[in-house]
Amino acid sequence: MRESTPNRRSVLKAIGGALVAGLGIGTAATATASSDNGVVAVMNGSDETPDNNEEVDFYGGNSSSEHGEIVDYEWTFDSYDDSGDYTYTRTGQSVDHAFYYTADDVEERTATLTVTDSEGNTASVSHQLTVYKEEGTCVPYGCDDSFQVSSAD
Repeated sequence: MRESTPNRRSVLKAIGGALVAGLGIGTAATATASSDNGVVAVMNGSDETPDNNEEVDFYGGNSSSEHGEIVDYEWTFDSYDDSGDYTYTRTGQSVDHAFYYTADDVEERTATLTVTDSEGNTASVSHQLTVYKEEGTCVPYGCDDSFQVSSAD
C-alpha cells in the first residue's frame, strides 16, 4: 500500500493538478521526443502512478510534423490485458489502457507512442509508469489473497 501518494495527490488538487512537462512530478504526465525527420511525438497521460487495473487516458494529438499531418498513432503497452497478452497495441489519437501488476507490490510498465506523418516519417516516445497493487485485488489469472490447504485424515 502506498502512503505518500494520497498526500501528493491532495497537494496537486489544491494547486489545480497542473500538467507538468518532464515527468516525475504530479499524477499527470507529458513526454516528448523529436526525430531527425521533422516529426515530434508527444504523449500525454492522465496518471503516471495508476493503481492496478486503473484506466489511464493517453492522448497523442499534440504530436506534429514539419512535412505533413500526423495520420497514424500506434500505442504499445507492456502490460497484461484481459486476454493475458504481455504487449498490448492500440491505434488512435486518444486511447485508454488499464495496467495490471503481476506479482510485486509496485511494478514499472512502459507506454510507447509511435506517430507517422502523411509522408511516412515516424517518431516514437516512451514513458515508464509505476503501477501500484491494491490489497485484495485480482490479476487476470487469480487473486492475490492467501488461502489455506488442509488434508483429510
